Parts: sequence; C-alpha cells; structure tokens
Amino acid sequence: MSERTDLSDPLRRKLHDLGLLLGDYLDWLAGQNAQDPDCLLDLAVDALEKARRETRAIRRWWMDGFAEMVGPGIILLTAVARRWRRVTLAFWP
Repeated sequence: MSERTDLSDPLRRKLHDLGLLLGDYLDWLAGQNAQDPDCLLDLAVDALEKARRETRAIRRWWMDGFAEMVGPGIILLTAVARRWRRVTLAFWP
C-alpha cells in the first residue's frame, strides 16, 4: 500500500514503516517458533480440521464465556464440537 500514488506522502511513509515493523515482528515470531496470539484460534481450528475424523485426541475441554464469544471463538467451538459424539453447552447470563 505504501506504493499507492493516490495516498498522501506522509501516509505512504507511515504505511512503509508499518510494513517494516510487521516484517520484523513476523521474523521474530519465526525465530522464536511462536505464533501471533491473534492467530491461535485459527491455528487450533486448522489443526482440528486436519486431524483424522476418528482421532479423539481431546479427552477434556473447557471453554468459558460463550455469551461474549464472537467470530473465531465460535468457529473453534464448532470445530471442537464436531469431534465429539455428545456435546453439552451451558449458557447463562
């Protein structure tokens, strides 16, 4: 985006700087063999979907805060629920 000519020069410079920071951050994560915390739910869903259907590696699972759960949390909950023959969820205010 920092190459776009329709943006002001200060904005293009800021976007360039942000791109450098993001690149350094991603390199640091890779060097630490770590993941960005904002991506962990997506990674968990991917791992569950890639695992064989018959595999029931998850013996127990606790999740709290369903009432406030949105987006990736709901997707993870759905992926986990698909792995079990029986699922009970409790919602309360």
